Order: sequence, then C-alpha cells, then structure tokens
Amino acid sequence: MKKLYFVLILSLFFIFSFIFQIWGEELRADIKIDKQVYSVGEKVKFQVLLLKGEEKISREIEVYFYDNSKKKIVKKKIISNKEEEFEIKKEYPAGYWKIEAVIGQRNVTKLFIVKEKEEVKFFIENDVLIIENTGNVPYRREVQIKIGEKIITQKQNIPVGGKKRIKLIAPEGIYDIEVCDEKNIYKKEKVHLRGTGRVIGALEESFRKGSTLGGARGPEASLEIFSPRYFLPLVFLVSVFGVTILLLLEKRLRKKVVNAEE
Repeated sequence: MKKLYFVLILSLFFIFSFIFQIWGEELRADIKIDKQVYSVGEKVKFQVLLLKGEEKISREIEVYFYDNSKKKIVKKKIISNKEEEFEIKKEYPAGYWKIEAVIGQRNVTKLFIVKEKEEVKFFIENDVLIIENTGNVPYRREVQIKIGEKIITQKQNIPVGGKKRIKLIAPEGIYDIEVCDEKNIYKKEKVHLRGTGRVIGALEESFRKGSTLGGARGPEASLEIFSPRYFLPLVFLVSVFGVTILLLLEKRLRKKVVNAEE
C-alpha cells in the first residue's frame, strides 16, 4: 500500500512539474521578412512569429510600419504566424523602415530598406507648367524651360509628393514649349501665352505678386522690373533722390564756407 502511495505521489509530481513547465514558458516572438531591400511597387512579405515552446500561438496583433523620421506611419491588424503583405507605395520615402509588432507589453521590431526612386512628371495646363515629384526622394535637379527660342534655367527643390506651379510669360502669341532635365523631356506645341510687354520668363505662382521671375537665370531670363511700365517711374524716383542728395550737400558746403568767413 505504501509503495502504491509512493508511485501515485511520484506520478502526480511529474505531472504537475510538466504542467508548471508548460505554463511557465514565456511567449517567444519575432518578425520574419522575405528580404532586406525593396523597390517601389514591391510587397514586403512578412510574418509575426508567436510561439510558446514549440506550439504556434494564433493571436490578433497590431503592426506598425514607419520610416526613419516616423513621418509616414501605417497601421495594420494581422494574425500571428500567418504570412502578410505590405506594399511599398510610390510616395513612401526611401531609406530605412521599421516593422514594429505590439504583443501585450512587449514590442518586437525588424528593419528593412526602401530603395531610392527619382521620378518627376512635367505637364502644362493653359499657361502654367506643373512639375510633380512622383518619386520617393526630393527632386533637386535643374530644369530648362524653352519658350520659343528663349531658354530659362531654374533649380528645383520639390519634396516627396510635392508639386510646383510655374506661370509661363511671353508676349501674347502661340509658342512651342519644351521642358527638360538631365533625364526627362516634355514638349507641348501651340501653347497660347498672354503677354506682359516684351517679357519672356517663368514665374513660380507662390511669388507672382513680386517683381521678379523666380529662379530664372542667364541673359535670356528677363526681369519684369525692366519692362516699360516700371522703368520710367524707377528712373524718375532715382533722379529725384539724386537731386535731393545734391541739394543737401550744396547747403552743407555753403554753411561751412559762411562759418569759415566769420
């Protein structure tokens, strides 16, 4: 009888030890991805692995994707141990990205890289040139705008997803327009432009209230301040200012002469 009790107690000890060992095992979590570097348009195939011992645990988990600056954050709800996909869209910035899975009080992370893709779109609406950055890095190239036979060069700095609107100016008439950078070229024929005197140029719409053609360089890029309607008033103001200075100097010299004679 005592031997039977001993065997029973020993069996219960091993059973409870096994149960406590299973209960005591912590959840193990990790993130698995199919590769490290992705291009725009590709899909990140990933799994959030959740294990307890050798057993796979199925659970709903929140996953966050964000770039290095944390400006672009995407949230997804997924099921652990199931393969999921995350598409790299064209507006997602290049560089390091992080996947973060939230499991109770724990977070697990995995890094991957999005390749740079420089891409730009030129098009003309009425008399406005639009430059749209459709890539995932800032667009910082020089752009040449040809209006008829005149060429204007402008340095661009357009953020990811940004657009710039540029007013094309020339004496009223029909023109062939050509826009290009080192990699791209865009042409549009028979564009009707409405003139402002003899000025030919390209003016960023955000600066249209100013007096200069924003970003234009070189002898071909005229300045509106030298058009006839501005030139004569400017000469008049400069002349008045000059005469005033001369009168003040003459009065001061005369006063010094009188003081010297006394």
